[in-house]
Amino acid sequence: MSASEITKRQWDYALAVKRLHEQDDRPPTLREIAEHMGVTLGTVQEKMALLRDRGVLTWEDGKARTLQLLVPDDDFITYNDLHAKEDLW
Repeated sequence: MSASEITKRQWDYALAVKRLHEQDDRPPTLREIAEHMGVTLGTVQEKMALLRDRGVLTWEDGKARTLQLLVPDDDFITYNDLHAKEDLW
């Protein structure tokens, strides 16, 4: 995945998944992400589907708390850092 494939707002949702998972030591629910981001459940569903299509995360259909980021923790940097690194090349 490259920075050009994802917007800053989409990256914010991925970061929310990561932070909520770290905070509670389990994958967040879509409702928890919605509360964290201050948006509707429908908005989160749309963003998660987009991130899944982009290869950022995945989940098991029909099962709760199965969100899994596909970006390795060591590579999970802020969106701005990601763009800064691309600008260097």
